[in-house]
Amino acid sequence: MTSRQKVPPEKAELRRQLRQQRGDLPDATRSACAEAISDLLPKLPGWAHCRHTALYIDSDGEVPTDRLAQRCRAAGQVLWLPRILGPGTMEFARWQDGEALIENQYGIPEPGPDAPALGSEALDLLLTPLVAWDRSGNRLGMGGGYFDRWLAFAGETGDQSPLRVGIAYGFQEQDDLPRDSWDMALDGVLTERELVAFRLSPD
Repeated sequence: MTSRQKVPPEKAELRRQLRQQRGDLPDATRSACAEAISDLLPKLPGWAHCRHTALYIDSDGEVPTDRLAQRCRAAGQVLWLPRILGPGTMEFARWQDGEALIENQYGIPEPGPDAPALGSEALDLLLTPLVAWDRSGNRLGMGGGYFDRWLAFAGETGDQSPLRVGIAYGFQEQDDLPRDSWDMALDGVLTERELVAFRLSPD
């Protein structure tokens, strides 16, 4: 793939502002939003048929994912977490209930090296973090490009892409995000207020 270009100033400033805003949220607000989002999960098209779901361990003020994980496990789903392989590259490794995780170079817990990885063709649902989103399905991430590169690689190899759903606070919505060729498009976003569908088909 081509190397990523320098981040435009407006993107960097928007990222800074929204990261600060979500970082300033009280724990009680963060927890309440996570609970509301977990209650909306079953409204996703195809939810009843999801067997393999990838999500993330929250950091930097992101929506907590402990309740999302509980909801997925209660539905009988196998969970997968990002595991960093190198600069800008990752895979999804199995996360069993109660399994100890290790911190990566960013201080984010991930499965150990012995946990099996899953190909994108077997993944049904990807719950991805974000810094900002708009109603065209555009997503602004943290800037590392891990999720974008993973999905781009899946497309290059012909693997079926999973349903891509952003997990966000409502205030992270923007009118019109700047978009680059490498940015991952979302199928939908779940906030504490609603499920916003961009390219989701009815169940």
